[in-house]
Amino acid sequence: MTIYRGGSPAAISWRPNICMVVCHAGVNAIMNKNASDVFGCTLYVAIFPCNECAKVIIQAGIKEIIYASDQDKDRPSIVAAKKMLDMAGVVHRAYNLSQRRVVIDFQAIDWNSPLKNACREDHSCL
Repeated sequence: MTIYRGGSPAAISWRPNICMVVCHAGVNAIMNKNASDVFGCTLYVAIFPCNECAKVIIQAGIKEIIYASDQDKDRPSIVAAKKMLDMAGVVHRAYNLSQRRVVIDFQAIDWNSPLKNACREDHSCL
C-alpha cells in the first residue's frame, strides 16, 4: 500500500481504517505505469486484488491477473472482486511459485534500449 501523493503517515493518525487513505498496490501500479496505457496487459500481484482494485483493473482494460496468494479468499471484498472480474472477462490465476525469492538485476538492464517501454503485439510488456 502507498500513502496518497503528498500524504504523511504521521499526519493521518486520526484514521479509523488505514485503507481509507492508502492506495493499494494494484491501483498504484496502474496509476504509475511506464506506458501510455495498460489495455490488454497482464498484472502481477502478490495478493489477490480487493473489490476497489478490481474496479480500476477492469476500467484500465487489464486482461489477466496473476497472483501469488489468495489468503483472503473468503473476505467479502475478495469474493466481490472475483465476481466483477469474471463478469468483465478478466482472467485471474495463481502463480505456482517454484522459488520463494525473486532477484532483479538492475545492472543487467540495458536502460538505453529503445524497447524498454515497448509492448509486444499481445500488449504484454517487454
